[in-house]
Amino acid sequence: MRYIFREYNEINDEKSYDISGSDYAKLIRYCATHASYFSLRKMHETTPVCALLNQYTICPPPSCLETEPPYVYVYPNDNGAPPPFQPYDIFYRVCFESVSILIDKISSVFSYLWDEQHFNPPENLTFYRLDGSVLFSSVTHDGICWLTPKEYEEKPNSILSEHWEINDL
Repeated sequence: MRYIFREYNEINDEKSYDISGSDYAKLIRYCATHASYFSLRKMHETTPVCALLNQYTICPPPSCLETEPPYVYVYPNDNGAPPPFQPYDIFYRVCFESVSILIDKISSVFSYLWDEQHFNPPENLTFYRLDGSVLFSSVTHDGICWLTPKEYEEKPNSILSEHWEINDL
C-alpha cells in the first residue's frame, strides 16, 4: 500500500498543504523507526543543514539502495557554460542525532523549497530501509511525497491526515 500527499489539492489549487509542526516530527520519527538511511538532494554549494549532517554521511552509499543516478540540472550561464555546481544526493545514516537535526532545523516536508529561514535548503528527503527499499520519498519542487509501509511494519495511522491519498500498488 502506498500513501500519497500532495502540496496542492488537484481539485482546488487555491489552497496549499504541507506536513509541518508535530505532524512533520511524527512522520520523521516514524520513518526513522523503520529506516536505516536517508538522503537529501543538495541543490546549492552552501547548504547549512547538510553541513550539520556531514558527520552522518555514508559515502559511497550502500549498493542495496534503490536509487537512480543523480539528476543533473544544467542551467547554462549567459555564455552557455554550465554552472560550477550541479545538484546531487547525499546519503546519511539514521540515528538519534541525525533525526534530531531533521526535526529541529527543518520545519516541514516542503519547507526544503519554501522556508526562507533556511538559506539554500536541500530537497527531496528520502528514507530507505536496511534492505535498500524506499519507505518515504519526496519530490519537493513538485510538492508531492509518498509513504510505502510494508505489511509487517506498524501502520502509520498517527501521521495520516485527510490530505493523504491511499494508492494500492
